[in-house]
Amino acid sequence: GYPQNNIVIINDTSYPIDIVGHSHIDSKVDSEIEIKMEKKSNIVEIVLPQYLPINNWSIEEKEYVNLISYNKTDFPIKDGDMIEGISTAVQKFKIQVSTDETTEILLKWANINEVDKLFKDKKEDYLLKISVSYY
Repeated sequence: GYPQNNIVIINDTSYPIDIVGHSHIDSKVDSEIEIKMEKKSNIVEIVLPQYLPINNWSIEEKEYVNLISYNKTDFPIKDGDMIEGISTAVQKFKIQVSTDETTEILLKWANINEVDKLFKDKKEDYLLKISVSYY
């Protein structure tokens, strides 16, 4: 079936998001997720639903956030089960963060027309903030 459009998966744990029913205000965080990790790993894997084929997620790369890999996966859906206007894709970001301090990761869900713009200049439809700290 289709990927759920109301969750983000971070290191194999699901967290709720609301990209469909929210009322977005520019540059205002729509969801903030805090995760705590053991110091034995500094890799964060984030899986997000694309939901609409006209929107994509992008990540803000900073000096303390190292994007290791990115991929977009389309799940096969039988023709009879296809829903018009909904994407079968998920986007997966694998990043390396500092274990010495709390890291804030910002992700924007924006129209594909924004793809060539710098992260700070993209006009997003949804802004997700993930704070990663260690115990």
